Order: sequence, then structure tokens, then C-alpha cells
Amino acid sequence: MRGLAITHKGLEGIAALEVKELIKRRAKEADFVVTFNSRLEELCRLCYLGRSFRRVLVLIADFDLGNDPGTEHISRLLKGLKGAAFGDWIKKGKSFMVRTLHAPGMASSADVSPIVGGAVIDCIEKGLHFHARVDLEDPDIRLIAFVSSTNIYIGIDLAGFDLSKRDYKIFSSPISIKGTIAYGLLRLAGYEASKTLLDPFANCGTIAIEAALFATARSPHYFRKKEFAFAKMPGLEGFDFQDRANNKVPKIFCLEPNRQKLAAAKKNAKIADANKIISFSSVDLEWLDTRFDKGSIDIIITDVRQLSGGLGFYRQLFYQADYVLSKRGCIALLTENLPETAGFKIESKCGLASGHAGLTLTILKRGGKRR
Repeated sequence: MRGLAITHKGLEGIAALEVKELIKRRAKEADFVVTFNSRLEELCRLCYLGRSFRRVLVLIADFDLGNDPGTEHISRLLKGLKGAAFGDWIKKGKSFMVRTLHAPGMASSADVSPIVGGAVIDCIEKGLHFHARVDLEDPDIRLIAFVSSTNIYIGIDLAGFDLSKRDYKIFSSPISIKGTIAYGLLRLAGYEASKTLLDPFANCGTIAIEAALFATARSPHYFRKKEFAFAKMPGLEGFDFQDRANNKVPKIFCLEPNRQKLAAAKKNAKIADANKIISFSSVDLEWLDTRFDKGSIDIIITDVRQLSGGLGFYRQLFYQADYVLSKRGCIALLTENLPETAGFKIESKCGLASGHAGLTLTILKRGGKRR
């Protein structure tokens, strides 16, 4: 059985890492996706425990689009579908539906659901000799047609909902990042439970909450077990969700100068049941060196797109970072531009995509020139 995990552009490596960590499988990376061999139970485990995935599918078929993502070309490609491939999933008397997902930035975003649905019905009639029933409201099986810039992937949606959405994000803001992106930032910056983490501009707390869930090995979908589509499938009704949360007590500091945003972060953390392992405080940037001991922080990760500071802001940020960071510590900034890196050097840059928005994560370590 082949598996497919859909992620965000720029997080394919992190998604492949999760596949290796969670089910001991090696994944092949492509734009927005990773593919791998798997068993059904392993795919269900990825659905529940994965943090960087938008969807996890049983991959039924994939076709190379070449340079033509148009509907006519896709229709011709879908003639290659085999009814037998759906035989284990779409049974006589059972219903299905197709949903189209497009990679952000696609020049053509036509809904190919009717085309895929028609092709599935045709191939089942030819290969299995019955008419598959469509139900757009409450189907037995949900198919996803994911169209990237190079391929169309068709598979069984095991979750039945968008895995990038987090239940705890009740109190949010227009520019807050998705939980999947926050988790990706943590892994790209090298975060692990033994390291002390600081987010000095936490907004609604997403980075700190994702760090807490990751450090304690708790699923971000802990409270949604009954909603997973696979839990209603024959043979998987008693699926072991493998809740193996540990007793680690990570050091995570969630700071936000705006008290209203800080209150939102606290409420979100409580919903996630992570509030007791995160330290919250309202501290202005220039007072960080009075709040923390010298060299006491291993990683600073924060989203500074919301801030309008110029050179003065960044000089103060790096001045404070120089004091609180450990010798081998790093600072990871989600920012649109970086006019100053005083005392630090850029270690790496990573372009990410969340929806149609382009994001840049810049990771810095000590060693740059001061101005």
C-alpha cells in the first residue's frame, strides 16, 4: 500500500522526517507531498500523531501532468484508472465523494472533482461491474484529488478533515500562523524537549503550544478521535490511537507585550491542555535581559511580521538575544525582511507557503559583524 502526506511548501523534509520517526518508513519528497510504502494502521497513526500534515491519504493513483494542468488533459489521464484499485474501498451499495485540493499558486484551479468522480464511476463499472453511488453529504468513502504543479494525486482521505487546523486556536488573529507551520519552524530550528525555548512575540501562542505538544508527545488532535474517518471504517473501529504522552517538563516561555494577545494565548493553551507546562508573561523586548539569566535560552523562535520596527527594533532584538542565548543557541525569525543582524550571522533561510502567502524563516547564530 502506498501512502501520501500533503504538507506545506518548504516542509516536505519535515514531513518525511515525521514519517520516519512515527512509522519507520522512508519517504520520497516532491512539491507539497511525500510518498512512501505503508500499512493501513501506520497511515492511521500518521493521521493522529502527525503534526506537519494537511492530509494523509491511501494513494490510489497519481499522474504526471507534464506542462498541462488543464481539465481536458486530466480527463485523458484518468482513463488510466483501474477499477480494481478502488475495490477494497468502494463496495457495492456504499457511497463516495471527491474533493479537489490545489497547491497554492496554481495558474489553473478548476474543480476537477466531477471529472475524477466520473472516471471513478466508469472504471468501477468496467472493472467491478456495479455502479458506485455518489453522496456529497455523508459518504462512506472520501476521495481527495490533489493537484500540484506537476502531478495529480488521487487517494482515500483517512482523516476526513484538514489536519492543519487546530482545535485550540479559538482565540486567534488574522496573521497568526497555522499549527503545522509553527511545528515546522520548531523542527527547522532544531527544537527538542531538552532545549529551553522563548517566543518573545507570541501573538496567540501557537509556537509555544506546538512546542509543548511536541515535547510531551501529545497528539494535536487528542480531542478529535471520534471525528477521524478511518475510525468508522470496517476493521478499524477499535483502533489503538497510541496515546503515549510522556512526563517531560519542557522549559517554554511564551511572552507577549500586548496583554490582550497574551490572554488569548493563555486561553488557547488551556484548551490544548498545555497551559501548565508553558510560562506566560507580558514583557517588553528591552526588558528581556532583566527577565532571563545570561545564556539561559537555547532557541528563540518568533514571528516578527506583525511588528513594524525598523533598524532600532532589530538592533534591540539582537542585543537582547546576545545576552539571553546560550553559546550555541540560535534565533529563528519568521519575517518579510531582515535589515539588521548585529552580532549574528545567517545560518540558513527557508521559504514556506501557507495558503497563498509566502513566508521566510531565517535562522541565525552568533558570529556576524556588529555595526
